[in-house]
Amino acid sequence: MAQPKWRTNSFRVLLVIALVVCTYLATTRRHFTLVEHFTDKIRHALAFSALALLTDFSFPQSRFQAGKVAGLLGYGMLIEAIQY
Repeated sequence: MAQPKWRTNSFRVLLVIALVVCTYLATTRRHFTLVEHFTDKIRHALAFSALALLTDFSFPQSRFQAGKVAGLLGYGMLIEAIQY
């Protein structure tokens, strides 16, 4: 059964918001005590799990395969390049 258009659009808006928030948190020099309670590996796992779920639900017409994984890997590489 296909997902209603409004739901797909809602997930896409959430995905954009999550990308903006993750990019800000990954590149800012500000410290957020709530986020700093977790280790770096846990923060990465939580962020990319949320992004993977939102990506999958934002584009329901395709399965979670190479295209979606490549997009997330590209985003991760972009963040690493910015941090460098």
